[in-house]
Amino acid sequence: MTHLLNETRFPLTELASEQGVSPATPYRWANRGVNGVRLEIYVLGGRHYTTREAFDRFVGATTEAVVAR
Repeated sequence: MTHLLNETRFPLTELASEQGVSPATPYRWANRGVNGVRLEIYVLGGRHYTTREAFDRFVGATTEAVVAR
């Protein structure tokens, strides 16, 4: 089982900026998901974070979901 606190964290707002998407998009990926896959996040001190590794898993899993169709 993956433990997010042992991975490289970064805020969802930074993820949005890096990916060139709206700041709401990473929150939507976490809450609603894409093709049945949700982005792993956690809240620390009132801020929402994910990890580089979790984002890589998310991208891989969403890609697999599309290819499997």
